[in-house]
Amino acid sequence: MSKKILLVCGLLIGALIMWFGIGWYIKDVISSTKLEGFKGDLVKVAWSPDGKILATAAKTDGSIRLWSPDGKLIDTISEPNWYIVYDFAWSPNSQLIAAATDNKALSIINLVNKTKMNLSGHTDLIKSVSWSPNGEILASGGSYNDKTIRLWSQNGDPIAILNGHIDGIPGLAWSPDGKILASGSSNIRDGTVKLWTGTGELITTLNVDQSNDAGSLS
Repeated sequence: MSKKILLVCGLLIGALIMWFGIGWYIKDVISSTKLEGFKGDLVKVAWSPDGKILATAAKTDGSIRLWSPDGKLIDTISEPNWYIVYDFAWSPNSQLIAAATDNKALSIINLVNKTKMNLSGHTDLIKSVSWSPNGEILASGGSYNDKTIRLWSQNGDPIAILNGHIDGIPGLAWSPDGKILASGSSNIRDGTVKLWTGTGELITTLNVDQSNDAGSLS
Protein backbone atom coordinates (compact mmCIF):
# COMPACT_ATOMS: atom_id res chain seq x y z
CA MET A 1 0.00 0.00 0.00
CA SER A 2 1.46 3.38 -1.00
CA LYS A 3 1.80 6.18 1.50
CA LYS A 4 -0.36 9.31 1.31
CA ILE A 5 -0.64 12.64 3.06
CA LEU A 6 -2.62 12.39 6.29
CA LEU A 7 -2.12 15.89 7.65
CA VAL A 8 -0.60 19.15 6.49
CA CYS A 9 0.38 22.13 8.64
CA GLY A 10 1.42 25.52 7.26
CA LEU A 11 3.77 27.44 9.54
CA LEU A 12 4.29 31.18 9.99
CA ILE A 13 8.01 30.72 9.36
CA GLY A 14 7.48 29.90 5.70
CA ALA A 15 7.51 26.13 6.02
CA LEU A 16 5.09 23.28 5.43
CA ILE A 17 4.99 20.00 7.37
CA MET A 18 3.43 16.91 5.79
CA TRP A 19 2.68 13.73 7.73
CA PHE A 20 2.40 10.54 5.66
CA GLY A 21 0.71 7.24 6.42
CA ILE A 22 -0.89 4.15 4.93
CA GLY A 23 -4.32 4.71 6.49
CA TRP A 24 -6.39 7.56 7.90
CA TYR A 25 -5.55 7.40 11.62
CA ILE A 26 -2.73 8.75 13.80
CA LYS A 27 -1.49 5.22 14.39
CA ASP A 28 -0.98 4.91 10.64
CA VAL A 29 1.61 7.74 10.46
CA ILE A 30 4.89 6.34 9.14
CA SER A 31 6.89 9.45 8.23
CA SER A 32 6.88 13.22 7.93
CA THR A 33 8.69 15.86 5.95
CA LYS A 34 9.27 19.59 6.39
CA LEU A 35 9.35 21.70 3.25
CA GLU A 36 11.03 25.08 3.59
CA GLY A 37 11.82 27.92 1.23
CA PHE A 38 8.39 29.55 1.13
CA LYS A 39 8.46 33.35 1.26
CA GLY A 40 6.39 34.60 4.17
CA ASP A 41 3.62 33.01 6.21
CA LEU A 42 1.66 30.06 4.83
CA VAL A 43 -1.71 31.79 4.42
CA LYS A 44 -3.71 28.85 3.12
CA VAL A 45 -3.53 25.09 2.64
CA ALA A 46 -6.50 23.40 0.94
CA TRP A 47 -7.30 20.10 -0.75
CA SER A 48 -9.21 20.07 -4.00
CA PRO A 49 -12.79 18.83 -3.42
CA ASP A 50 -11.97 15.54 -5.16
CA GLY A 51 -8.98 15.03 -2.84
CA LYS A 52 -6.46 14.62 -5.65
CA ILE A 53 -4.44 17.84 -5.31
CA LEU A 54 -3.23 19.89 -2.33
CA ALA A 55 -2.77 23.63 -2.93
CA THR A 56 -0.64 25.90 -0.75
CA ALA A 57 0.07 29.62 -0.77
CA ALA A 58 2.63 31.66 1.14
CA LYS A 59 1.83 35.33 1.60
CA THR A 60 4.79 36.90 -0.22
CA ASP A 61 5.70 33.89 -2.36
CA GLY A 62 3.62 35.25 -5.23
CA SER A 63 2.49 31.78 -6.20
CA ILE A 64 0.21 28.84 -5.48
CA ARG A 65 1.90 25.45 -5.34
CA LEU A 66 0.12 22.21 -6.20
CA TRP A 67 1.08 18.88 -4.59
CA SER A 68 0.15 15.27 -5.22
CA PRO A 69 -1.29 13.11 -2.39
CA ASP A 70 2.15 11.53 -1.91
CA GLY A 71 3.79 14.94 -1.38
CA LYS A 72 5.37 15.59 -4.78
CA LEU A 73 5.25 19.08 -6.27
CA ILE A 74 3.06 18.98 -9.38
CA ASP A 75 3.01 22.58 -10.51
CA THR A 76 3.51 26.19 -9.43
CA ILE A 77 0.98 28.80 -10.46
CA SER A 78 2.22 32.37 -10.65
CA GLU A 79 1.96 35.62 -12.56
CA PRO A 80 4.65 38.28 -13.11
CA ASN A 81 2.53 40.86 -11.28
CA TRP A 82 1.71 38.63 -8.29
CA TYR A 83 3.69 39.59 -5.21
CA ILE A 84 1.28 38.66 -2.41
CA VAL A 85 -1.33 35.89 -2.48
CA TYR A 86 -3.98 36.67 0.14
CA ASP A 87 -6.41 33.85 -0.56
CA PHE A 88 -7.39 31.21 -3.10
CA ALA A 89 -10.41 28.96 -3.59
CA TRP A 90 -11.08 25.67 -5.37
CA SER A 91 -14.17 25.39 -7.54
CA PRO A 92 -16.48 22.53 -6.46
CA ASN A 93 -15.52 20.47 -9.53
CA SER A 94 -11.79 20.78 -8.68
CA GLN A 95 -11.02 22.18 -12.14
CA LEU A 96 -10.60 25.88 -11.30
CA ILE A 97 -8.65 27.89 -8.75
CA ALA A 98 -9.50 31.52 -8.06
CA ALA A 99 -6.68 33.63 -6.63
CA ALA A 100 -6.92 36.83 -4.57
CA THR A 101 -3.67 38.76 -4.89
CA ASP A 102 -2.19 42.24 -4.67
CA ASN A 103 -3.03 42.57 -8.35
CA LYS A 104 -6.33 44.39 -8.90
CA ALA A 105 -7.51 41.65 -11.27
CA LEU A 106 -9.09 38.46 -9.95
CA SER A 107 -7.39 35.43 -11.49
CA ILE A 108 -9.12 32.17 -12.40
CA ILE A 109 -6.82 29.31 -13.36
CA ASN A 110 -8.23 26.36 -15.31
CA LEU A 111 -6.18 23.30 -14.40
CA VAL A 112 -7.71 21.19 -17.19
CA ASN A 113 -6.83 23.27 -20.24
CA LYS A 114 -4.03 25.27 -18.52
CA THR A 115 -5.58 28.67 -19.21
CA LYS A 116 -5.80 31.75 -17.00
CA MET A 117 -8.49 34.42 -16.94
CA ASN A 118 -8.08 37.81 -15.24
CA LEU A 119 -11.25 39.63 -14.21
CA SER A 120 -11.07 43.40 -13.90
CA GLY A 121 -13.34 45.41 -11.63
CA HIS A 122 -11.77 45.85 -8.20
CA THR A 123 -9.96 49.15 -7.78
CA ASP A 124 -7.32 47.79 -5.40
CA LEU A 125 -5.90 44.50 -4.16
CA ILE A 126 -8.24 41.56 -3.48
CA LYS A 127 -8.35 40.00 0.01
CA SER A 128 -10.74 37.05 -0.30
CA VAL A 129 -12.47 34.69 -2.73
CA SER A 130 -15.19 32.05 -2.38
CA TRP A 131 -17.07 29.82 -4.86
CA SER A 132 -20.77 29.12 -4.37
CA PRO A 133 -21.49 25.43 -3.63
CA ASN A 134 -22.76 24.79 -7.17
CA GLY A 135 -19.73 26.52 -8.70
CA GLU A 136 -21.82 28.98 -10.69
CA ILE A 137 -20.89 32.15 -8.76
CA LEU A 138 -17.53 33.40 -7.54
CA ALA A 139 -17.42 36.08 -4.85
CA SER A 140 -14.39 38.32 -4.29
CA GLY A 141 -13.74 40.83 -1.52
CA GLY A 142 -11.61 43.94 -1.88
CA SER A 143 -9.26 45.81 0.43
CA TYR A 144 -9.88 49.06 2.35
CA ASN A 145 -9.29 51.13 -0.77
CA ASP A 146 -11.93 49.12 -2.62
CA LYS A 147 -14.46 48.04 0.05
CA THR A 148 -16.63 46.11 -2.42
CA ILE A 149 -17.71 42.52 -2.87
CA ARG A 150 -18.09 41.45 -6.47
CA LEU A 151 -20.02 38.49 -7.83
CA TRP A 152 -18.87 36.80 -11.03
CA SER A 153 -20.16 33.98 -13.17
CA GLN A 154 -17.98 30.92 -13.76
CA ASN A 155 -17.24 32.34 -17.20
CA GLY A 156 -15.98 35.60 -15.71
CA ASP A 157 -19.00 37.79 -16.40
CA PRO A 158 -19.78 40.39 -13.69
CA ILE A 159 -23.07 39.73 -11.89
CA ALA A 160 -23.27 42.29 -9.08
CA ILE A 161 -21.32 44.75 -6.94
CA LEU A 162 -22.13 44.63 -3.22
CA ASN A 163 -21.55 47.87 -1.29
CA GLY A 164 -21.94 48.41 2.44
CA HIS A 165 -18.66 47.63 4.19
CA ILE A 166 -16.45 50.56 5.14
CA ASP A 167 -13.22 48.57 5.33
CA GLY A 168 -11.56 45.66 3.57
CA ILE A 169 -13.24 42.26 3.31
CA PRO A 170 -10.84 39.47 4.36
CA GLY A 171 -13.59 36.88 4.87
CA LEU A 172 -16.21 35.37 2.55
CA ALA A 173 -18.27 32.18 2.94
CA TRP A 174 -21.39 30.71 1.30
CA SER A 175 -24.11 28.79 3.08
CA PRO A 176 -24.23 25.09 2.07
CA ASP A 177 -27.33 25.68 -0.07
CA GLY A 178 -25.75 28.67 -1.81
CA LYS A 179 -28.58 31.01 -0.88
CA ILE A 180 -26.62 33.23 1.53
CA LEU A 181 -23.19 34.83 1.29
CA ALA A 182 -21.49 35.98 4.49
CA SER A 183 -18.84 38.71 4.36
CA GLY A 184 -16.54 39.73 7.19
CA SER A 185 -14.81 43.10 7.31
CA SER A 186 -11.67 44.38 9.01
CA ASN A 187 -11.99 45.67 12.54
CA ILE A 188 -10.38 49.10 12.31
CA ARG A 189 -13.32 50.91 10.72
CA ASP A 190 -16.00 48.26 10.21
CA GLY A 191 -15.90 45.09 12.31
CA THR A 192 -19.15 43.63 10.98
CA VAL A 193 -20.40 40.49 9.26
CA LYS A 194 -23.00 41.06 6.56
CA LEU A 195 -25.34 38.46 5.10
CA TRP A 196 -26.39 38.76 1.45
CA THR A 197 -28.67 36.88 -0.88
CA GLY A 198 -27.11 34.92 -3.71
CA THR A 199 -27.96 37.78 -6.04
CA GLY A 200 -26.40 40.48 -3.85
CA GLU A 201 -29.22 41.96 -1.75
CA LEU A 202 -28.27 42.77 1.86
CA ILE A 203 -30.19 40.67 4.41
CA THR A 204 -28.74 41.84 7.72
CA THR A 205 -25.63 43.19 9.45
CA LEU A 206 -24.10 41.57 12.53
CA ASN A 207 -21.76 43.48 14.83
CA VAL A 208 -18.72 41.57 16.08
CA ASP A 209 -15.81 42.21 18.43
CA GLN A 210 -14.04 45.19 16.89
CA SER A 211 -10.72 44.16 18.42
CA ASN A 212 -10.46 41.45 15.77
CA ASP A 213 -10.94 41.11 12.01
CA ALA A 214 -14.00 39.14 10.91
CA GLY A 215 -11.86 37.21 8.46
CA SER A 216 -12.65 33.57 9.23
CA LEU A 217 -16.19 32.59 8.30
CA SER A 218 -17.98 29.28 7.81
